[in-house]
Amino acid sequence: MAVTKNMKIVFTVSVLLNILMAGVLAGFAVKCNQPEPWRAPPAMEKLSPEGRALMKQSFDQSRDTMRQTFQDARQLRERLNSILEAETFDPEAYAAASAALREHQVKIMERRAQTAGDLAAKLNPEDRRLMADWLSGPGKGGWRKRHFPLPTGEGPG
Repeated sequence: MAVTKNMKIVFTVSVLLNILMAGVLAGFAVKCNQPEPWRAPPAMEKLSPEGRALMKQSFDQSRDTMRQTFQDARQLRERLNSILEAETFDPEAYAAASAALREHQVKIMERRAQTAGDLAAKLNPEDRRLMADWLSGPGKGGWRKRHFPLPTGEGPG
């Protein structure tokens, strides 16, 4: 079978597109395996430069520990789900898995509180006020009042 000029062109274009696709996939794989650069939560962008640096340092110090802690929590939730999805329900296994998950969640909350306290001890008063607003979340207090004010100034109902 003779290879025509058009076949050579099609083959060459095909090879080039495959090489391009392999490069794109390799770049995507490399990018996905790199840790994300730290970004301040939007509510914390108002912190002083010193406050942002302290927060970044705090997050960097606890990142690996918290990542493992959250992976452990995910495994506990999966265990609980597998008990719930089983053909026959085992109340004792459910109670044990549920208790283990609750204990782990308490450890997460304690770790977060300790980290927040350590950070707050280093922040200036204005940065601590911003931190308090951020920690209060959208459903409590200042954040909600500023972002979703009612005519009375109380926030949404």
